[in-house]
Amino acid sequence: MTSEIIVAVIAALGGLSGSVISMIRSSRLVSYRIDQLEKKMDAYEKAKEELCGLEEKVEALQEQVRVLGSGIERLGK
Repeated sequence: MTSEIIVAVIAALGGLSGSVISMIRSSRLVSYRIDQLEKKMDAYEKAKEELCGLEEKVEALQEQVRVLGSGIERLGK
């Protein structure tokens, strides 16, 4: 009977240790993937900021073109 208890305890410890190891590995994988997503979000935010800056420059250039165009039309008349 004692040997049966020892076998049961060893089996329980084996199952428990397997579960703990798989939880640790899963946790590491989730942390790694979150870090990768954060890096991608940072790159996305930088690109978004640059795009907003470019849009402002395009609007300013369009206004300059309109002003120059109206000046050219006045000179042509």
